Amino acid sequence: MHIIFDLDRTLFDTDKLKQDLIMALAGFGVSRKIFLKTYQEVVNRQPGKYDYSYLAHLKLLDRHFTWSGARLSEAKKSIRAVLKNDKNYLLPFALETLRGLKQAGHTLILWTWGNQALHKSKIKSTGIEKYFSRIEITSLNKTLVLDKFLSSLPPNRSDLVFVNDSLQELAAFLAYAPQVKVILKISPGHAQDAKAALKLKMPAFKDLRQIESFIRHFPSRNEV
Repeated sequence: MHIIFDLDRTLFDTDKLKQDLIMALAGFGVSRKIFLKTYQEVVNRQPGKYDYSYLAHLKLLDRHFTWSGARLSEAKKSIRAVLKNDKNYLLPFALETLRGLKQAGHTLILWTWGNQALHKSKIKSTGIEKYFSRIEITSLNKTLVLDKFLSSLPPNRSDLVFVNDSLQELAAFLAYAPQVKVILKISPGHAQDAKAALKLKMPAFKDLRQIESFIRHFPSRNEV
């Protein structure tokens, strides 16, 4: 099978990283409210794209607080101190799950939405790169490039498995290609997604080990 993983909140604890960044900047007068507001402003710089950049965020905060050059330099150091520990933000059992599925003979693909440089850094520093046969990073919403992405995959749609934390994206995939298999990775604090997935008869799990086990019990192509 070809198993397509998302990155943020599926394999990578994006919410914990964001919280640590908020804490790192708290000493510079940046409240949680201001951080999140300016974060969203940076993300929405280009309509239809998700192009978050830490440097762009710091520049925006600098305009808001008019930091001195030395103060801005200190803020950058605080951010870098958090970012250098990217590997600590992998979700539990991420590496074990990827390793197990690859050893079982599955083809793993990473398809993620966001800033190229930021995601490349995450992928490299966390050590997950070696498990994927292909890595695709798109700045456009996945639903807008789904046709192009699917056309680059094997034509047997029933051989494709999408693992993602976004219920909206998974629903869009199913609407476009009902033969694909989808699995919702439930993020902490998003229990409502599990209820919605249940209504859609979509398998949903909090633990990546459960996802690996579920995939292992899919019938092989010869058994279908």
